[in-house]
This record gives sequence, C-alpha cells and structure tokens, in this order.
Amino acid sequence: MSESTAPLGETLDSILARLAKLESAAGIKSGTPAPAASSSSSASSSSSSSHPAVAAYDKYIEEKLAPFVAACDDLGDRTKVLGEAVSEAWRAQGAFLAVAVKSKKPSDQAALGPYFKPYQAAMAKVNPGRDDWEFHEKTIKESFGMLQWIMMPSKPKDYIVDMIGACDFWSNKIRIKFKKTEPKQIACKFGGSKKPLGPPVFQFQDQGMKWIVENQTADSNPNGVLTVEVSDPKHQVYIFKCENATIDIKGKCKAVVVDSCTKTNVLCDSCISAVELVNGKRMKVQVRGVCPSIAIDKTDGCLTYLSAETATITTFVTSKSSEMNVSWPDANGDYKEKAIPEQFQHKLDPESGSISSDISDLYSH
Repeated sequence: MSESTAPLGETLDSILARLAKLESAAGIKSGTPAPAASSSSSASSSSSSSHPAVAAYDKYIEEKLAPFVAACDDLGDRTKVLGEAVSEAWRAQGAFLAVAVKSKKPSDQAALGPYFKPYQAAMAKVNPGRDDWEFHEKTIKESFGMLQWIMMPSKPKDYIVDMIGACDFWSNKIRIKFKKTEPKQIACKFGGSKKPLGPPVFQFQDQGMKWIVENQTADSNPNGVLTVEVSDPKHQVYIFKCENATIDIKGKCKAVVVDSCTKTNVLCDSCISAVELVNGKRMKVQVRGVCPSIAIDKTDGCLTYLSAETATITTFVTSKSSEMNVSWPDANGDYKEKAIPEQFQHKLDPESGSISSDISDLYSH
C-alpha cells in the first residue's frame, strides 16, 4: 500500500476490527461473507425500477464505466488490471446502494464495514511502481478513496469532490507527459449517444447589447466561418455550444464569453474587458489587437495566440483547467509557445497561518 493510502487502510482495518467485536457480542458467526461485487447487477436491477438513485447509478455505470475499462484494455496488461479493479469496486458500490435504498440508517457506522471488503480486495490489486505506469496506478489508487463516502455522516458530496482533486494531481501528470507523444493515453471513448446540437443561432439582442452565437458548426456557414461585425465597443459576444466552428469577431467589443464549445476557433480584434472560456474542450483563441485579460475555467485544451501588442499586458486567470498553452511572436516575428501551469506546490506556515504557492517543478524546463 502506498504512503498516500496507508491512512485509509488503517482506518478500514480499525472499522473491520470494531465490526468483528460487535458481531461477536451479537452472536453473529465470525467470517460472515461481505456483499460481493458480482451481486450488484441483480441487486441493482431489482431496485432500479422502484428507486431513482439506483437507476441513476445503473445509468452512470453503463455510460462511464464500460468506456473507461475499454480504454484501459487498449493500453496493455498493466492498465487492464486497473480497469478490472475499478470495475469490481464500482460495481460493489452498486450493491451497497441497492441495499441502502431499502434500509434504515444504521445506529453504528461500523455496521457498514463489510461493504468495504470488496473495495479493499480491488484496491489490493493496484500496486504503483516506479516506471511509465506509475502515474496511472497512483491515479487509480487515489480514486478508491472516493468510495469511503459511505462513512461520511454529512456532506459526502464535498468529500468526493476533494478526493477527485487528489486523483487529478496524478492524472494531470499523465496529460502533460503523454499529450504530444501518445494521445491515446488521455483519449476518452471517459461513452453513450451524443446529443445533437440545436438549430444554429446568430442574432443581436438590444437588451444587454449582446451578440448571440449558438450551435454553430463547420457546415453552418460558408467556408466554415461565421463573422460577427461589431459596430459599437459596448457590444458583447456570447458564444454557446459550438462545435468545429470558426467565429471571427471584427471590431472592438466589450467582452467575449465562450461557453460549452468544442474544437472551436475564436478570433477577435480588441476586447475592452476580457475573453472568457468556460466548459470548453480543445479550443483556440486568437487576439489580433489588445485584450487585458483571458479567463479559462473548466476547460481541457486551450491554445491562445496573442499579438505582439497585447503579449506584454494580457493576464491569464485559470481554474479547474488543463492543457493550456499560450503562443506569441518574438522580436523576429517567430512564434513561441509556452504551457500555462496547472499544478502548484503549496506550503503552510503554521505560525503566521499563511500559505505560499509556487509553480510545480513540472514547469521548470
């Protein structure tokens, strides 16, 4: 067991030890088998028609788990084991939910101990080494901590979100290491039918002085380019749910917001306030004039091209995003490119109560 999961293992061992004492006091035969992962399908299916929580989990497993396991299989034997371990643990979680929706809350949380045995068995299959698969194995090892939410008496969602952050630390290293050399390492097959876009929208709203650009694609405009002619610098441009589209904004505008777009190119002249990207994937933004701020939030894959005029003044505000890069021209007109840091090292000063932050060593080159 790795150092990062050792406390979890100790906690589980303590819980199981207390459970054994309770079983003994209650006259329950020691060694009563714990709920098995293989029983999850039948238990879940018997309840899915009557309880929305189980039905929702069944849908989640169908849409997310199978593609993840398939991606693990594609990468080789080492990651195949990881996929199998995750499948066993998450299906065991389904067995727990199927029982939980029919049961009252136990007076002692130690009664939940047997439901951890399948997780422990699955977690024991993941033993991170120091080689090319170290980050993958540590990502999965950390992920098992999420399943401990059943021991959280309150706010289990907040706990799971925190554990996702721990997984992201290692998964981000995978993205940085392999995004250029082996793209399939970060490819998602991460499933389900794709919802079609609605009808394309391109209109100006007097209220709010805003251009609305929605559901645009490479085929919805001549030559695949939609041009927005801004005649007043008070105008804003809101771009929503476009795919494989190119949006060219001519003239100075107040602000540009790009929301939930995929593989979309956004070009603009000058922007008085900021260009904001949120919930995007594989985006490209080019500023031909001046833009004081570019905000990137919940976006995976963003390349920003800055003009020589704005390169010295533009600031970036980023959160919950990955694979961000910025490109700018040097004195000779040749473009340079640099990754925008997405990992940081934080250090607490207990005496002052302050926290100092530095860029991760991954960006030292």
